[in-house]
Amino acid sequence: MEDGRTQKKERLFEAAFEIFLMNGYTNAKMSEIAARAGIAKATLYEYFPSKEALFEELLHTKVILPYISFAERLDPNSSCTARIRSFMRMEMDFLSDFVKGKKILPRLLLHAELMGNATIASAAHRIITFKFRVLCELLREGMESGEFRETDTVTAAACMIGAFNLFSACSCNAQFFDRSFRFPASADAEADFFRMLFEGITPPHAKDADRG
Repeated sequence: MEDGRTQKKERLFEAAFEIFLMNGYTNAKMSEIAARAGIAKATLYEYFPSKEALFEELLHTKVILPYISFAERLDPNSSCTARIRSFMRMEMDFLSDFVKGKKILPRLLLHAELMGNATIASAAHRIITFKFRVLCELLREGMESGEFRETDTVTAAACMIGAFNLFSACSCNAQFFDRSFRFPASADAEADFFRMLFEGITPPHAKDADRG
């Protein structure tokens, strides 16, 4: 019985995505979502009391929960550098799956009428807060072990997130910027990015001179 209910919810989520994209969130109707999913409208309301509730659970189930599971998959025995890189790699794969697969999530989240939507804002806030917490904890651990130099963890995390967001947006979506802003399409591009992220652009001899 529970498996059947789960499968029906999945159908409803798929139908809701499609209707929200076709008609926009404001103009989407629960009757259309029910019809798209192949169920009665009354049945849809047994699962979700309103369109807002459906949208909120859709984001929670398909975006927030998968995202916060990244931290659980990090190897606690690896270096902080390796864990930060793994965390960002998982995020990039997550974004790429949506952009190169269904192409649903970015279009839905960037839909003009949803820019001020409270549910979207809440989901984004939870994700950003979670990302900052994970990175700050890893940076702090790395500083305590001597892996990273002492610095403000929030500032370091903000720099990392800003650089990674731009890199992942350009890497996952070729149309995000015009050609002059795109990163090189090569197997080394990601390695170069992470090398820059952790080592910077100052050559080793210049760093030694600064310390002297």
